[in-house]
Amino acid sequence: MIRLGEMVSDRVTGVIGVATGRTEYLHGVSSVQVQPVGWQDTGAPLVPTWFDEGRLQVVSERVEGGL
Repeated sequence: MIRLGEMVSDRVTGVIGVATGRTEYLHGVSSVQVQPVGWQDTGAPLVPTWFDEGRLQVVSERVEGGL
């Protein structure tokens, strides 16, 4: 199970970021919100995206104190 604050990577798209949200459904797949590392060309942060938990792998342990 992915824990909030862990650095994760999506196996399909290669997106790397911090797990910042989690949803669990009674009859479905759990989803994890990932805040990608980096910035847009405009200086704004990249948009967080939801992934099925099974697509994610932990890259490093929990990040403390933000990105």
